[in-house]
Amino acid sequence: MKKFSFAIMMALLFVAGTVMAQQQQRTGQRGQFSTSARAEREVEQLKTSLSLNEQQAAEVFKISLKYAQQDSVRMVEMRSSGQEFDREAFMKQREETTKAKTEELNKVFTVDQQKEYAKQLEEAAQRRMQRQGGAPQQGGNR
Repeated sequence: MKKFSFAIMMALLFVAGTVMAQQQQRTGQRGQFSTSARAEREVEQLKTSLSLNEQQAAEVFKISLKYAQQDSVRMVEMRSSGQEFDREAFMKQREETTKAKTEELNKVFTVDQQKEYAKQLEEAAQRRMQRQGGAPQQGGNR
């Protein structure tokens, strides 16, 4: 009888854990970072890859934090609106935001850092496309 009770208890714990994991995934709580943590993580990555000095790192943090906060607000608004997700509009807005952020960052970077950052953005776009299994989008500067 003890073995049977133990088996029932384990099954209930497994089901409860699965349900909680699904709820977290639906509500977007899984793997979320605060806006300041996201900005700090980006600064640390760019400090290494672009050899930023301390003054540049401080400016990059301000810019990254600003855009991380904007992204968070936009995501909350999108989730709470109750409207169907418009992927095309979302991607267009994200592209505009990325362009504006890049323009601000380029004011902080040296010419060589700007080139390296552009290369990194392009590589990230290629990785996203490979993950999604699609071809690069047509358009842009022709």
